[in-house]
Amino acid sequence: MRPLATTAMWATWCNFYKAAAQAVEQTGNLEEADRRGKLRAAFASSTEEGAEEAIQLWKQMPAEIYCAALRGQAASQLPPNLELVHCPVLILALPGDPEST
Repeated sequence: MRPLATTAMWATWCNFYKAAAQAVEQTGNLEEADRRGKLRAAFASSTEEGAEEAIQLWKQMPAEIYCAALRGQAASQLPPNLELVHCPVLILALPGDPEST
């Protein structure tokens, strides 16, 4: 998932998550819905091979699970004291990703 946006951008990101979930539901396929690469999570890995493996695992994720994650993030609220959060981010771990265990 993408890092939390500032308060001013939060509504825009929530709308993006909802639209992305709808696009995935319409195609039933993450890769097809992600032709522009905007749905893909920000993959961080210490190696290029690890990042590629994470992308492959993401492509295998059931569409309904990814849609639920997108809608869950869109429905969430920012913390009331966002300035106290030094690194606001939602981490989505994938089964089989050695860096997520």
